[in-house]
Amino acid sequence: MTQPRFDLFTLVHKGQRRVLFEITSAAGQLSAHDSAGRHGLASRIRAFFATMIEHAEHEDTYLLPLVIQAAPELAARMQAGHAALDAQLADVLANVDAALAAETRVGDLALYHALARLTSTYLAHVDLEDLEVQPALWAAFDDAKLAQVQGQLVAAHRPATVMFNLQAMMPAASSEERAAFLSGLRRNMPPPAFAHVRGLVQPLLAATEWALIDAA
Repeated sequence: MTQPRFDLFTLVHKGQRRVLFEITSAAGQLSAHDSAGRHGLASRIRAFFATMIEHAEHEDTYLLPLVIQAAPELAARMQAGHAALDAQLADVLANVDAALAAETRVGDLALYHALARLTSTYLAHVDLEDLEVQPALWAAFDDAKLAQVQGQLVAAHRPATVMFNLQAMMPAASSEERAAFLSGLRRNMPPPAFAHVRGLVQPLLAATEWALIDAA
């Protein structure tokens, strides 16, 4: 069996899709009389968008230079995608503010539609990264280089973003992906740091999965 290449995108994009689908669905279920639910959803949206903005900024800083070398046309499309997403994130946040200021069905529907538009734009963007950018990087660079750059990107994240991403990714991943990812962390992190990660994601994995990870 051919050894799989170092995967830059799949897990984080699975986690981001999962959260985006959840908050869009939650917006569609809002009731005009559910003030607590509306404020709770607003907090979830703002927290998630902060991680998305940070992720895109760090992709531009650490990953985009490799994409420019490997495939300049894809790099231009990747940058344009980030700019389009920035504009739609701002649109959603404006609708969040409006929905909180006037708790009406009209405001809730406007927020839902803004999230649905963002979802459409986002799905096209990560499709580009998963299916075109990643193969171009595989063709141009070895796994050691890709792992080095991803390590720099992740290290630049705020701890809160790293934890958010972990908790978003693990339920969205396959059992094989979870085992491979966490086994790699276990091998490469100091034991106290991995113990902290384990505590965060422990409830998300079955005992049989942890047995495989611990045996790796």
